[in-house]
Amino acid sequence: MSFTHVVLLGAFVSAGVGIVVLAILRVVTGRRTGPFEVLAAVAVSGAVALVQFLMVEEGFSKLHVAYLWLFVTLPVIGATVLLASVVPTLRPRRWGAVGACGLLALAAVGVYASYVEPRWLRTDRVTLDVAAIEGGEPIRIGVLSDLQTEDIGSYEEDAIDRLVAAEPDLILVAGDYFQSDGPDFEAALPELRALLGRLEAPGGVFMTEGDVDSPERMAYMTDGLDNLRWLDEEVATTEVRGQTVHIGGISVRYRAAAAQAAIAELTRRSGGDDLRILLSHRPDAAFHVEEGDVDLVVAGHTHGGQVQLPFIGPPIKLSNVSRTVAAGGLHEIDGVPIYLSTGVGLERATAPQVRFLTRPSIGLVTLT
Repeated sequence: MSFTHVVLLGAFVSAGVGIVVLAILRVVTGRRTGPFEVLAAVAVSGAVALVQFLMVEEGFSKLHVAYLWLFVTLPVIGATVLLASVVPTLRPRRWGAVGACGLLALAAVGVYASYVEPRWLRTDRVTLDVAAIEGGEPIRIGVLSDLQTEDIGSYEEDAIDRLVAAEPDLILVAGDYFQSDGPDFEAALPELRALLGRLEAPGGVFMTEGDVDSPERMAYMTDGLDNLRWLDEEVATTEVRGQTVHIGGISVRYRAAAAQAAIAELTRRSGGDDLRILLSHRPDAAFHVEEGDVDLVVAGHTHGGQVQLPFIGPPIKLSNVSRTVAAGGLHEIDGVPIYLSTGVGLERATAPQVRFLTRPSIGLVTLT
């Protein structure tokens, strides 16, 4: 039984305990279910979920338990209260029914966050004025990040199709390609190589390593594919519409000496009108460049938070960048322009695989 099945079973156990509380209160008090009884069922089910929360150790696992309590356990309790109304003697009181409807409504949010928004891919189009190409032709950079799949399917194919159809001059891929264990990666490798092999642009396709990747996996994915260039703590130079573009690609170990050396080399490569772009999976690399050192940092990693709250932004960002930056899009960090992709895929393993107010995206950054 997978972890997801275990925590889902736990969510139903929590709901069952809450329903038992409703039944006990009905027998003891003799009253029809009201707001107090509903609240008591919620509280007791929450206590059971809290025990499960404390039993798991990994942070994403805890989030999964909390998510299922909110969007499975509570709707089941609400549905039970409302279904009981078919028996006249069990019909809830007005405010009890209102509370039950509120709990049941959470199911709609859960369905949307689990099954609708994670596959509602968009194209994020932004424009950045760059002094190096003032008066020259605009350069369109396609950005792909956090494919982070465990199975190559129509959704992943569509993401590649959309990016290629946008006809970018240059494509940058900011890491996190396949999130699963070794045997699964080996089985999916031919399909993954075929998928990435379809990426093409006149100025080239440049990739860097993400958190779920490794140097070995990067080599397997790119070996023999002439259209892909894996930047392993190094700087590559290409030409786009007559413009020289230097791209520094670093791994997630952005503080390491090799990554810092690549950043230093990139900042030295200035021919006056040359473009300098830093490609990093983690946006925190932007803290290691000064204003004027590079024209643009391209990153991923945060997935836009995967979940954003109104007026707050992403409560979880796994980065030292601000919530505004972590939410994705084009921003500045200490005067350094950064484009942070919300990513195509999701955090897998034990994490709840959801998105809310943070649609997945491919990026199209136009430099003018």
